[in-house]
Amino acid sequence: MREHKYQVWHKEHKQMYMLAGYDHIVDYDDYTEPEREYSEQIQHVLYTPDLPGCEKIWRADAAYVEIREYTGLKDRTGKDIYEGDIILRHAQWGNGSPEAVTYENGHWSYSYDLVEYCERPDEQWEVIGNLYETPDLMKATEEQPE
Repeated sequence: MREHKYQVWHKEHKQMYMLAGYDHIVDYDDYTEPEREYSEQIQHVLYTPDLPGCEKIWRADAAYVEIREYTGLKDRTGKDIYEGDIILRHAQWGNGSPEAVTYENGHWSYSYDLVEYCERPDEQWEVIGNLYETPDLMKATEEQPE
């Protein structure tokens, strides 16, 4: 079973934090537990800096943040891979161009399914940024002529 953890990108602070909790808006008459539909039901997010020994927790309206889920995978340097990360594929037949990690049809993927693409994904991928802190990595790829 993979570890469930989340990061929070605060749109106004332009900073990444760790998710500490959240408040739901729940109508118990017709409530169902939707898979990965959490962001539309969250009213407030509790977040904290990712610093050892830091016990500060802040609260923000959900409209001011983006929540990034951990994929349960690590890259070749041991770094956690999150939704919205920009990864570079290193393979024996050559390196790929930067790709954003997304969640589609029940799978974590970029241009290929992250889990099924190779036997040792942790040896091939490298997180080089994310869509929030380093969006220019994707823009440079989109601007290259084919």
